[in-house]
Amino acid sequence: MFIPPIAYHRAQSSLPDASLDVFGREKHSDYRDDMGGVGSFSRQNRTLYIGRLREINSKTEELVETHFQEWGEIERIRVLHGRGVAFVTYVSELNAQFAKEAMMCQSMVDEEVLNVRWATEDPNPAAKRSEHARIVKMGSERIAAKMNPELVVAVEALDRLEQEGYEDGLQKKRPQIDADNDHDESESKRTRQHSPPPLPSLPTPAEPSLDQVLPPPPQNGLLSSEAIQGLRSLAASNLALKLQPLSSSKKSPLVGLADYGSDDDDST
Repeated sequence: MFIPPIAYHRAQSSLPDASLDVFGREKHSDYRDDMGGVGSFSRQNRTLYIGRLREINSKTEELVETHFQEWGEIERIRVLHGRGVAFVTYVSELNAQFAKEAMMCQSMVDEEVLNVRWATEDPNPAAKRSEHARIVKMGSERIAAKMNPELVVAVEALDRLEQEGYEDGLQKKRPQIDADNDHDESESKRTRQHSPPPLPSLPTPAEPSLDQVLPPPPQNGLLSSEAIQGLRSLAASNLALKLQPLSSSKKSPLVGLADYGSDDDDST
């Protein structure tokens, strides 16, 4: 069933089929190269590009709002001063569709001819996040509008109870966590207090000296002092030999050749 465009303009409600525009025309999968025509059903576009705009000092934004607000509620207007360009964002896409067709090739001041097209997607990340949040909010409101009000109230009450229970659980766990931390600190202090003191380092044993090997001679002994001195010299030499590293000496094969006897020696 076809509804006249003026009925759409007055109703300002959402269309049952997203593939059709406010005039009942079929949308395309993508926009045209010049961003004109019916538009695309791949994304919701509420912003119009207004070109060939004649600027009037600081009243340009007010002039644009005056001529475009009669086609629907405007959310935002942005004017690029010095370029003759403005962007008009409507609250509803239906109003943007109607305003595009109504203001195309029209004039606001003198004999100017406006170039009205669809605006490209805003590359600003903040604008993308804002648009995404708006779409999510709109979808949630539409889903909630179709649900039973009693069911919505029950779900909200259940969410509040779960949130309160979660917060109560955190409040109950917090004293236990603090008590466990205090217990760990007291245990570490008690361990440090009862730990045995470190053992003192033992001195390394020194090598035996000659005086320790041979005790001093007695005053009234059987041996004379000269004999005791000789024994001490012999013990010192033996100790020096023990401390020196062993070296293996090999005899040269030429040693002993001079001692080889001859026949002349035997005959004599």
